[in-house]
Amino acid sequence: MFKVGIKVLPREGLADPQSGTVKNTLRKLGFESVEECHVGRLITLDMLVNSKEEALSQAREMCEKLLTNPVMEDVQIEILKEL
Repeated sequence: MFKVGIKVLPREGLADPQSGTVKNTLRKLGFESVEECHVGRLITLDMLVNSKEEALSQAREMCEKLLTNPVMEDVQIEILKEL
């Protein structure tokens, strides 16, 4: 069994109102050091498969079919640990 992490972020250069709102609010709260902000999501899956390669392959397929929008989002998939 493997724990897989899928990090999803908006594509750079596309409008991202949520990230802009977070950045502006942080700056208003006194955190002027914040120059850029990217709000995404982290999906973790515990997968009962035989190998890391199978876990990564299935996670990529899940992203293509359901978990991400490849037009608007970038994705990073990694094995977090073997369970």
